[in-house]
Parts: sequence; C-alpha cells; structure tokens
Amino acid sequence: GMDNIQLYKASVNAESEWENIIKLDFNDDEFSTGSPTLNVDETKLYFVSDRPESIGKTDIFVVDINTDGSYSEPKNLGPKINTIEREMFPSIDKNNVLYFSSNGHEGYGNLDIFVSKIYDNSESTPLNLGEPLNSPKDDFAYILRNEQMGYFSSNRKEGKGDDDIYSFRVDEKIFIECLQTINGIVRNNETKELLPGALIAILDSDGKQLQITAADEVDATYTFDVPCNSTYTLVGTNDGFLRKEIEVTTVNDIGAPSIKQDVFLEPEFIAVGQEILVNIDRIYFDFDKWNIRKDAAEELAKVIEVMNKYPEMKIHATSHTDSRGREKYNQKLSKRRAKSTIEYLISKGIDAARLTSEGFGETKLVNKCSGFVKCTKEEHQLNRRTEFIVVKDESSKVEEVKDELKPVMEVKPETEKVIEEGPK
Repeated sequence: GMDNIQLYKASVNAESEWENIIKLDFNDDEFSTGSPTLNVDETKLYFVSDRPESIGKTDIFVVDINTDGSYSEPKNLGPKINTIEREMFPSIDKNNVLYFSSNGHEGYGNLDIFVSKIYDNSESTPLNLGEPLNSPKDDFAYILRNEQMGYFSSNRKEGKGDDDIYSFRVDEKIFIECLQTINGIVRNNETKELLPGALIAILDSDGKQLQITAADEVDATYTFDVPCNSTYTLVGTNDGFLRKEIEVTTVNDIGAPSIKQDVFLEPEFIAVGQEILVNIDRIYFDFDKWNIRKDAAEELAKVIEVMNKYPEMKIHATSHTDSRGREKYNQKLSKRRAKSTIEYLISKGIDAARLTSEGFGETKLVNKCSGFVKCTKEEHQLNRRTEFIVVKDESSKVEEVKDELKPVMEVKPETEKVIEEGPK
C-alpha cells in the first residue's frame, strides 16, 4: 500500500537546498524499496526490497545505472546472498566488497553483519564478521569511513537507547581469496609428441616469476592456481626447444572453470634438404624497405636465444625475394635485407665474427613461380624469405640435430619452413 518505503534522488544547490527531487522508476506502491548504496564509480545501485522476486522477507537487489541516467531492471543478488529471512542494510566499498546484515545466515542471533565480494557474474560465500561486531542482538548498518575505521548500529544491551551507533577500528583487512586454475599439456609443436619434464613458469604482469613446475613425467600436464582478474605470462622451456611465452588472463569471477592452455614448444632447429636451419616463423619487411619491424624483432629474438645458448655456433643468413620486379633490383634488395638482419643481431650482442650474410634475389625459388608464371600471393610469399643456416658448431650440436632429424632431411622445397619478408 501507500505506507511502503520508496526511493528518490535529488540534487543540492548552491544554497544547500534540495532540488530536482525524482522518484526512481523501479519503485512500486505494492512493495518497499530502500537502503540504497552506490558502488565507487556510481554505475551500480544496491538496495533492499520485499518485491515479488524476493527469496525471503527482504532481499538485496542491484540495478545498473546507464550512461543516460536510466536504470536496468532490478536483479536479485541470488541465494548465495539472500535467504528466506531478512537481508538488509547493504554498503559496498571501493573494492566491490559488500557488507550487509542478515538473520538468515548462520550467526550469533538476530541480525548479524556479513561480508561478500561481488565479482562480474558471481559472489563469494558470505562471511560472518564475528565478535565484537556481532552479538546476540541486532547488529546492522555497517559502513567504513576509511580503511582504518567505521561505524555500525546495534541494540545490544550495553547501549544507551534502543538502537545505538558504535565506532570501530580495523585491526586486520578482510581477505577473500579468488583463484582460477590454468592447466594444459606440453607438446612438441612439430610432432605433437608429449614433452614430460618441460619447465613451465608463470609470471605476473610485472614479469615476476610466481611459480614454476615441471610437466608431469607421464602425461606432460601442468597446473597453476592463480588469483582471479589478472594477466599472466606462461613461459615454457625445454632442452632443444625455443622458449615459448603465452599471455593468459583470468576472469573476475569466483568458482570459474579452469583455463585450458596447452603449450606447444618449437624445436630449435629444422632440417631443410641437407641443411640445418634455426627454426623461426616468417618475418616481414615493409614494401621496398629493409629496416627490422617489431614483429620481425620478436622472431629474431629466437635466433639470439639459440646463439647465446650455443656460443660456438656460427650462422649464415640468406635472404631471398620472389620473381616479380627486375632481377638486378631484387638482388640488391635481398642483400640489403640480409645485411640489415645481421646488423640487428650484432646490435643485440652477437659477435659479428659468428655471422655472415648473403642475398640471392630471385635465384633460389622454392616453387614454380618464376618469370611470367601466374602464381597466387601465397605462392609468391614462399619465395620471400630469410633463412638462418648453421654453418659451424664446435659443440657438435649440428651433428646431434642431423641425427635427430635424419628421417626428415629430404624435405621438399615446397614444404620448407621459411621466414617471409613480406611485399618486395
């Protein structure tokens, strides 16, 4: 009826007078709507109501505040927060931690103060704040003034009236743990074979290593449990394989399913014909340019990694173009790109004595796309490549790799893994 509580909003003018008093459109004369509290950025309004969607006698609801000032349909916070009894007096802090009173959750008697963390699509199980805040009587209207102190109301027997206001100091911050599992299998990216014993580390957004584990000796699985709502980097390493980094972001929800992230490690070397090449993806140069782009630098970092790991190894970089354009020009362009690649490696600390380069222009095509043969862009791309050939290794690594890759040493040119240089 007309005795039900309603929610309004208003402004205060320069003379400290109320104005623009507006009744919120989700009120109704048939039920009460009250005890409002806003989140820190004022995009959500929490309130108490006995509206028909209530689970109990009074429940806590939330509405989104849209950018145009309108409100979404009220949403019940659900059975984790609301019970068949009364949930009342919500307040929410800057970290989306909700404080409220309830006589339906297990407590000391009558209304007790509880706390729950609100996530994107879930809420943590409410925790009773315990004594001395809670008592056998009603304890309610908990609000933090700052991180050190706050206030609440109670009708406990030592009070001076019916409901008294009490202050308190925060001795210990409330910690609500939210973890999400990241797990997967570590495999050889070329053969898809399991890599038991491979090391997987997980770093935080500042690059600090949080945990490290070895892939299971039987099924090559790994698992981490890490805090929600954060971005991490998985780092996979194994002897004979390139370092692999994968970015993973956990969701802002408690009890979320695990994130499945398999890790595929690339062998350090591949066989192409009778040659051993450093195994990296294609790199690109801009049209008619030979400077090293950011995406190319990421691939060249793998060459640097291998050369630092094997300090006696020497590399010969060969650069190729496709057959479009003048042959003489293509020859010069490939030399510039090969030279630019070597200079970049030297700038990153690789001894110049360990590096040589050569430009072949369009003289060593890997397919039929020569002269006026009509080819697709993808077919021409196969010819625009730079390869890093291992020419000397006093640590005998080349012979080891040749033995390991002997079954595939006769790879046809059409299936070579190359480094693409992009448009000429």
